[in-house]
Amino acid sequence: MLYYFNPLIEDGIFYSCDSLRYSFEFPDTDVVESFLTLLSHLPGSTSYTSYKDFDYRYLYVFGVKGLSFSIGCCMNGVKKETVLQGFLDFNPNKLLGQIAYDDGFMRTSASPFDQEEVEFKDLRSQIGEVLRTVLNELFPMAETIKIKRWDLAVDVPYGRDQVQLIKDNRKYSQFYKSAQDFTEYLGCMSSPGRVKVYNKQIEAGLDYPLTRIEVTLDSLDYIDCCRCWPNVYTRKVIDLAETKVMVQLLAEQPADRMDYYLRQLSRPTKLKYKALLLDRPFEIEGPIFNKLRSQLLNYQEGNFYE
Repeated sequence: MLYYFNPLIEDGIFYSCDSLRYSFEFPDTDVVESFLTLLSHLPGSTSYTSYKDFDYRYLYVFGVKGLSFSIGCCMNGVKKETVLQGFLDFNPNKLLGQIAYDDGFMRTSASPFDQEEVEFKDLRSQIGEVLRTVLNELFPMAETIKIKRWDLAVDVPYGRDQVQLIKDNRKYSQFYKSAQDFTEYLGCMSSPGRVKVYNKQIEAGLDYPLTRIEVTLDSLDYIDCCRCWPNVYTRKVIDLAETKVMVQLLAEQPADRMDYYLRQLSRPTKLKYKALLLDRPFEIEGPIFNKLRSQLLNYQEGNFYE
C-alpha cells in the first residue's frame, strides 16, 4: 500500500511529508487535566505511565503497529513548567492521505476499538477520525505549538539498484539482502540529518519500481534542508562493451561497493569516474521546498485541508 497526503508531483517524482512531530505547551495544569480527560475517553488507545526523568508521564498510542499515532503529556523535567509540555507524533501520509495505490486495503487487521477483524481501509479511517478529534481539540487548548521535526519523503521512479547514495561524514549503516532489497542509512535515528534510502516498491507491494529517499529535518529553512540533503544519483546504463576496464568493474558493483571504491580515489579521479558512472543527481529545488514549507506552516496552525 502506498499513501500520500497533499503530495507535490514534479517530473514523475513525489514529494511529501511522511512524519510530523509537534511539541506543545499548555497554559496551566487545569488545561492539562482537561486534555488528559479527553484522551482517556477516546477509543482505540493503549496508555502508559512513566516517572523516569525527561520521559512523558502520560503516553497514549492510538491504533496498531504500522498504523498509529502517539501523544505524550507532562514531561518529567527538573522545572515545574515541564509538566505543561507535550508532543504529538503521526504520519500524515498514512492517517490523512487520500491517494492510495495497490489493493492492500482489502486485507484485514484486529481493531483496537473492539478487537474485531476489520478491513484495513476501515481501520485506517477509524484511526484517522480519532486523530482529527485530537487535532481539533489540541490546537485551541495549547498555548504554543510548533513542528519540532518532520520527514521529507522523495519517491523517485527508479529501481533500488539504479539509485546510488554517496556516503559523507555522517554515520553509515545498511541492510543488504539483494541489489533491489537494500536499505542505507546516514546519521542517527530520529535526529536531524537522518537519511534513509530504500526500495519503496518492495515495502508497499507495488508493481512498478519506486525508491524512497527520506530525510529527517528539524527546520523549515531551505538552507538547513540543503545542508542535510544527501548526495544521491541515478546510475547510468552503460554499454560495457564500449567502456574501459575500470569503468566496467565499477559499473558492475552494487551500490554500496561502488561507493566504497569511489572513496578510495583521489578527488580529481573520483569526479571523473562519477561523471562516467552517475547520471542524474536528486536535489530539492527551492520552489519545491517553498511549496512544502507553505503546507507545513498551515499544518503548524492546524490547517490540513487548505
